[in-house]
Amino acid sequence: VMVKAGTPEDKALFAIYAAGSPAEKIALLDKFAAQYGKGDLKILAGELYVEAYLAQNNYPKVYESGDQVLALDPNNLTVAAELVRAARAAGDQLGKLYRQT
Repeated sequence: VMVKAGTPEDKALFAIYAAGSPAEKIALLDKFAAQYGKGDLKILAGELYVEAYLAQNNYPKVYESGDQVLALDPNNLTVAAELVRAARAAGDQLGKLYRQT
C-alpha cells in the first residue's frame, strides 16, 4: 500500500509503527481505522491489527482481523501466514476457541 509522505495518513502510520506496546499500537490503529479505514488503507490497518493482536497472544482478535482482511483481499499472503503462525502459537487453545463458538 502506497501512502504519500507527509500526509496525515503517513503521520498516523508513523505513530503506529513507533508505538511502544501492542496496546498502544491498537489504540492508534483504532483512531487510524476510524479516520482513514477505506480501501487499501483498511487492508493495511487490518494487517497491522493482526500483527498487534498476535503480539498480545489475543488469538480470537487475530482471527477476526485476519478474516476481515481476507474478505477484502483473499490473496493476502501476509495475513494468511500470520493466521498460520497464530494457529501454531495457539496450540491447544485453538481447539478450545472453536469449541466455544
